[in-house]
Amino acid sequence: MGAIGPGRRFGQWVTAGRKPLGSGGNGEGWRVRGDDDRLGAIKLLGRGGRSGRYRLGRFRDEVRFLLAHPQVPGILPVLDSCISDDPGQPSWYVMPVAIPIREALGDDPAPGMVVVAVAEIAGTLAALAAEG
Repeated sequence: MGAIGPGRRFGQWVTAGRKPLGSGGNGEGWRVRGDDDRLGAIKLLGRGGRSGRYRLGRFRDEVRFLLAHPQVPGILPVLDSCISDDPGQPSWYVMPVAIPIREALGDDPAPGMVVVAVAEIAGTLAALAAEG
């Protein structure tokens, strides 16, 4: 996949910022700006190691799940995606930039605000669990 950094193009999206939004076992997330000036967050699949095919399958399942649930409260919509079977080409998807819960609730949220936020999250998880 090559080094990810500012100015790297993925379809109509260009990475912005000097560092990733985050990273984990499956790849990295970066802030991006679209050719139409929309802001988003891109998740890029890392392909290293022997588990590359397995990880690609999981990533493909993740994108399919998100695309199948565009109107579910609490799930960010996919704005764009590219899944490649070629290990030399990146697989990625873009979504709106999420607001971290600590930022959304503020530094010292009232207990009632926290309960409402947790109830909304639990409602989304319950609905998805009922769906199977």
